Amino acid sequence: MMGASGGRPYVLLCNLDDNIVGGDARDAIAAQEAPITAKAVQAAIASLGPVVIVETGDADPERLAHDLKRHDPLAVFNLAEGARGVAALEACVAGILELLDLPYTGNTPLTLSLCLDKPKTKALLRGAGLPVPDGVVLRDAWRDPIVGLAYPAIVKPAAMDASHGIGPDSVVVNEAGARAKAAALIDRFPPTAMIERFIDGREINVSVVQLEAGAAPTILPLSEIDWHLPPGAPRICGFEAKWVEDAESFHGTPVICPAVVSPELDRRIREICLAAFEAVSGRDYLRIDLRIDAEERVYILEVNPNPSVSPSAGLARSARVAGWDYDRLIVRFIRNALTRQRGR
Repeated sequence: MMGASGGRPYVLLCNLDDNIVGGDARDAIAAQEAPITAKAVQAAIASLGPVVIVETGDADPERLAHDLKRHDPLAVFNLAEGARGVAALEACVAGILELLDLPYTGNTPLTLSLCLDKPKTKALLRGAGLPVPDGVVLRDAWRDPIVGLAYPAIVKPAAMDASHGIGPDSVVVNEAGARAKAAALIDRFPPTAMIERFIDGREINVSVVQLEAGAAPTILPLSEIDWHLPPGAPRICGFEAKWVEDAESFHGTPVICPAVVSPELDRRIREICLAAFEAVSGRDYLRIDLRIDAEERVYILEVNPNPSVSPSAGLARSARVAGWDYDRLIVRFIRNALTRQRGR
């Protein structure tokens, strides 16, 4: 453990409101994890010294900067996943921390902003020679061209997280279905939707962490979705499967950790995920979601910087399997932030 804080606190920066712009009452369920996570992180950091919680609230930059500066924190644990119900403001909140020159955990504004834009992330990964499903982006669902796309396909919001807008009806079998679903998503979560080839197969979630600031990233034990969905249901882990505890899909998508994979597949997964971490300039921790098809070809579905650090979430689960208790994991990220500050 680190030494005493000398009276200066650590700040836990978070957004505890449940407003999701474009969402409905059900979408707010995903935000209910935030106070649980904040409480757990606060308890872990409390072993180091006093902890102050600062909420993003209305995301007024002057007010937020004042709240942060007046506490003169040793370091900030950044749990903010947006502000005012807008996921895109996540990067702006981290930007305020950069402008104030405060040491903070997690990924930079560049990485947060990039990875929220799924089409740009896929283009970057493809340019780096990494495998991603083919797809298109629509701004006008009825007029924009869809060329060379194989079906079945899956339709997603182009710039949302937490699987908002994704469910069994997201998998479509023809262009008419793709356009109709894209139109609905653009109406809810403007301005664009993405359509990509649906890769049916195994889904592997990979937690990638830096155990020391600036060090080469480490891959924690792999997790796999264990499909137990009704016959004919597409094998996807959508919003209900992740967040709605009384949904059939929630109980039909348990997680196996560690996942059982062949040595060759394990090697390829590690190689691809480490390259993806580097491509998006990852820092501290992120999660990469993969699909493995029947020929064991690996595809990157999502790159998620600053994924949930709830004690029940995938990152903490993989860390426990690796022999790391929760408090040790959280303290490690604080140490990274302090090390970066000393190195400036």
